[in-house]
Amino acid sequence: MTQHYIQEAQRLGKAIDIAIDSFLKYTPKDFEQKHTDHMVKVYQSLKEGLFNGDARWQNLTSLKYLVNDVFIYFQESSGAGVDYFWRQIADQKLGYKRENKVAKILKRNRIKDDIEYEFITDVMVPYEQENIITAEEAKILNELLVKFESKAAKDR
Repeated sequence: MTQHYIQEAQRLGKAIDIAIDSFLKYTPKDFEQKHTDHMVKVYQSLKEGLFNGDARWQNLTSLKYLVNDVFIYFQESSGAGVDYFWRQIADQKLGYKRENKVAKILKRNRIKDDIEYEFITDVMVPYEQENIITAEEAKILNELLVKFESKAAKDR
């Protein structure tokens, strides 16, 4: 474990604590208690794995995937808990920023890595159903997914 990994993992651990706190203080409106309990348990397990998990995964590349896992709910949801989360992240000067990943991908007109690929795969249908993206944007994203898959197949 490098010193840089330790510093970044500690920073992510603080963000995880804020996430747990936000779920407990501001339960999302669609959540039942069992959903809140599950989310808290998932985030606790992510934090535990930062330092006590398999040493093979304790590197900056794996940490990047964990950051994505920790932040995906707060990047893509709204409400009092999400607002609280981002205020606390800013107040504690953790350096994480909320971003609109779909807009960035559409503007760039390409999916740059596996993390973006997985993100688009996960959110495209619900985003279209919730009118977060238009049917035309969904079509473009689908084409970008196909291009990424095609490029990945060639690289193997």
